[in-house]
Amino acid sequence: MNISQARQEFLQLINRAFVGEEFIITKNNLPMATILGVKKEKKAVKKKINLKAFGMWKNRKDFKGLSTIQIADRLREMAWKGNYAD
Repeated sequence: MNISQARQEFLQLINRAFVGEEFIITKNNLPMATILGVKKEKKAVKKKINLKAFGMWKNRKDFKGLSTIQIADRLREMAWKGNYAD
């Protein structure tokens, strides 16, 4: 849809985007923008992390007593530093 047509039908475009349609707005036949509805946010679901996913890391002495989230944070920190030996 070209930009002048989108200007004339803006309210209709917004209403149609709300129910799931998507529109590409063009100017001189070049895509300039996309109009699409905002998707409803789903409630955050807290997922449990299975220790089996951590493979060799789960048996490390320095991880004893830590939750899987804490282990993941430590592994992420070590990856950033590039040091898994500590």
